[in-house]
Amino acid sequence: MTTPLLWVCLILLVAITIIPPLLSVLWKKDKEINGLFDEVTRLEKRLNQTQKTGPLSAVERQTARIHAANEASAAYLNSIRLDAFRKRIAGLAGCDDQQAWETFVDEASGGLLSLAKKQLPPLPQDDISLTGYLLAGLSYVTIRLLTGETLSNLYSRKSRLIDRLLSSGDPDSRHLAEELQRRPIPNRK
Repeated sequence: MTTPLLWVCLILLVAITIIPPLLSVLWKKDKEINGLFDEVTRLEKRLNQTQKTGPLSAVERQTARIHAANEASAAYLNSIRLDAFRKRIAGLAGCDDQQAWETFVDEASGGLLSLAKKQLPPLPQDDISLTGYLLAGLSYVTIRLLTGETLSNLYSRKSRLIDRLLSSGDPDSRHLAEELQRRPIPNRK
């Protein structure tokens, strides 16, 4: 009879020593996540304020969005609520509407995204998206957040795209490959 009582006491002792620190960690993580959402909100407000302070070109507005998304992505990559952050970052960067995003990237890059589609048919949508993210100047952290891929996989995919372009021998393809090689460009403040 004392053995079951001993087990009950042992289980209670373990529960008392493990549960409070675990709850403390969970509360701390929840507070951190709420702080991350607050940071996205702050960046969105700053972006809106920047757009209101003066006339910005479409490229300047989109560049500001991309810089804000890159800044926010660094904080969210290892978050518990990754899907929610992914949607917020896509909206912040302006790439949540794929067609409008591709149009912007193509115009801002002087037609390089259209060139990629032309030079590399049939280019899968994932590679079109990666090419667009790179041409727009999104950081690898932001691209990783949006795609859910590892950095090594992103580097490999980028390298394969560049190799395909360089192997074509076309001068336009070589120009596109050079542009992809130098991107993403480090954030400028």
